[in-house]
Amino acid sequence: MTVIMYSVPICPTCVLAKRFLTTNGIPFEERNIFTNRTYRREMRQLTDVMTVPVTKIGDRVIVGYRPQEFAEALALLTT
Repeated sequence: MTVIMYSVPICPTCVLAKRFLTTNGIPFEERNIFTNRTYRREMRQLTDVMTVPVTKIGDRVIVGYRPQEFAEALALLTT
């Protein structure tokens, strides 16, 4: 399963998104765009917005904290 979250440490919405994934036992890679330019460029290639979190679940890119969309994308990965 491939889940990548682009985030910054001081973002309350990022905290909610990370908590959702962790609580549901979903392993994910966190990429801090605040300290890493490469991650910031990667995120810009995925979406035109400069807001976090941006979560890539499989081929799906979700901007913001959207638990229902997270669940739908995760379900597609496991089927």
